[in-house]
Amino acid sequence: MRFDRSRVSTQVQLIVDDLVKQNLVEVLAAQRPDLCKRIERIINNYITRYDELEDKIREFLIAHNLDEEEYGRRVRRNLSKDEELPIFGDAYDYLNEQIESFLWDADEVEEIFANKQELVAAITPHLKAMAIKKH
Repeated sequence: MRFDRSRVSTQVQLIVDDLVKQNLVEVLAAQRPDLCKRIERIINNYITRYDELEDKIREFLIAHNLDEEEYGRRVRRNLSKDEELPIFGDAYDYLNEQIESFLWDADEVEEIFANKQELVAAITPHLKAMAIKKH
């Protein structure tokens, strides 16, 4: 799934705001900017890896003289498995897992009061807001 890098900073700030406002996590106000930067890195790393994967897919299709319409999805699925990078609907689960795991270990987070489902419910709408919709 492709995400818009220009939306990451704003949406991450909203993620952290929602987590705090819903009393799902406790973060000291002075720690919020650092927490946001670290979550931004997680998402931006995914975006970079996705872009690199898209380049590999394009190169593979060209090298094997394959039509994008006919073989693109299959090549994407196979190469994403090789790279261990979910690129379809699983991207939300992947990023939620990455962010949740990070939150449990983050020095910036004083306490987590939420369970996994509550964290996912707070984070996912913002991930969806960053997703680039295909027309």
